[in-house]
Amino acid sequence: MTEAIPTTADYNFATTGGISLLTLADLQPDARSWADRNACRAINGVVRCPHGAYMMPMCPGYRCDRSRILDHATWWYDLYDHTVFLLAHNYDHDERTEVDARLLADAHGLSVETRRCDGWYGHGATPLRFYPDPHGVPFPLERAMIEAAS
Repeated sequence: MTEAIPTTADYNFATTGGISLLTLADLQPDARSWADRNACRAINGVVRCPHGAYMMPMCPGYRCDRSRILDHATWWYDLYDHTVFLLAHNYDHDERTEVDARLLADAHGLSVETRRCDGWYGHGATPLRFYPDPHGVPFPLERAMIEAAS
């Protein structure tokens, strides 16, 4: 089941490496605080890579799990804009990272950008926000979150 998890829930927003589904545990305080300030909810029930936009429970071929781009990745639902985005925190941010992130986004019909305000993880990691085109046809994950919120 796909759901947006309130920050008060006893869920781990899967802020560690890997792209598997979220698991039950304590949420990291920095992620909880960032989510509260930005009115965002972690999304459970989809894989934590671009394939999550298509509501896939796992990555085909597990190729995304080998990507150096998707460290500490979590899908989020923005309660204000009613949009979804995949937020990853990359340690080795350089020119190649920008190219690799853009290629990964383009291959899955997403856009990518760096927003310093998303940098709750710390440890020198650079936040990368992957998101669907706001003017395009909504992805299945977007439709599911909007329907659940209404």
